Amino acid sequence: MTKMKTMFNKKKQLLSLTAIVSLAAVGSVGVATVSAASNISAEQAKSIALSDAGFDANQVTALKVETDSDNDIPVYEVEFKSNHNEYDYTINATDGSITEKDNDIDDASSNSGNNGTNSNSGSNTKQPARLSSTDAKSIALSDAGLTESGVTALKVEADSDNDIPVYEIEFKQGNTEYDYTVNAVNGTIVEKDIS
Repeated sequence: MTKMKTMFNKKKQLLSLTAIVSLAAVGSVGVATVSAASNISAEQAKSIALSDAGFDANQVTALKVETDSDNDIPVYEVEFKSNHNEYDYTINATDGSITEKDNDIDDASSNSGNNGTNSNSGSNTKQPARLSSTDAKSIALSDAGLTESGVTALKVEADSDNDIPVYEIEFKQGNTEYDYTVNAVNGTIVEKDIS
């Protein structure tokens, strides 16, 4: 009976070991698949984000590039700061497309002092818009590769996003609808949706 228990325990250990090795192999294959699916490098993802924001690497600080996945699609998360703004980009690691981007005021650096500017109160106030609605409209149309005469239902509205003035631009070309959010301070496209 003892001999039978020993054989049973050895078989049980062998099965456990086989299961562990199998899981490790599957995990390795999964990691290799994600890596193999990446057609662009982290350096290329960084360049795509910087170019879209209109900066060179020497014009930004706190630059980070990390790998991640979004709905099982490999992506790069690119973050950097410039002129008291934080930029966050999600770049598809397969084709280099920008799947998400965000631009917010860096509260830590903007609240660290006035840097010689006058302020009526101790709180951080809304920044004034530097771009006109016409400028914002031109930025959105240019990004879409269209002209004002080639679109319909064109609408431009002033709004704000986290106390940053923005313009919401909407227009149609045929059955395609375009929705843009343009930062009214620096002219970057904060968000776009084409459907």
